[in-house]
Amino acid sequence: MNVGIVCGYGIVADERLVAYVRCVIEYASAHQLDTLILCGGQTIREEKRTEAETLREIMGDDVVRFHLLMEETSISTLHNLLYSRQLIETRRLPVKSVTIFCDTLRFMKVFCLTKLLFHAYSAQVVSFQRKEPLFMYALQLPFTLLQCVGAVCPPFERLLLRCRKLAAKSQQTR
Repeated sequence: MNVGIVCGYGIVADERLVAYVRCVIEYASAHQLDTLILCGGQTIREEKRTEAETLREIMGDDVVRFHLLMEETSISTLHNLLYSRQLIETRRLPVKSVTIFCDTLRFMKVFCLTKLLFHAYSAQVVSFQRKEPLFMYALQLPFTLLQCVGAVCPPFERLLLRCRKLAAKSQQTR
């Protein structure tokens, strides 16, 4: 089984997210991926929809091309990958290869996390261009380092998750 893990990027189906999903579908079809794990939880408290549901909605009729698994609890790149790996392991999927999809902004972070979390699999990272604000590029180095530490140190991973939830909560009350 060839599995693709699709990192989610928000619950708003704007043109950037739609273009990203279209690129994923095109690549997954051309490379004969059997299963796609759509990742992303409820990142905006007022919204009932998850990022994974948004990805599935954007896929439209293309959902029938793949066996879909929904990972709907993650709120960070680290957790997209951690929870997807747990899904693969708990379902005992007979995985031959793993392709992880992300945007170019997060490529280095996803690449590093893939080396740490998917070393037991034949894994690769495929990124697609997505326009992001310049300041987001500056944040990637510290986020990459923090999430890599979280990938190998469960207590730190739980601390990162708590901090992320607190930050999201404080942003929503503004």
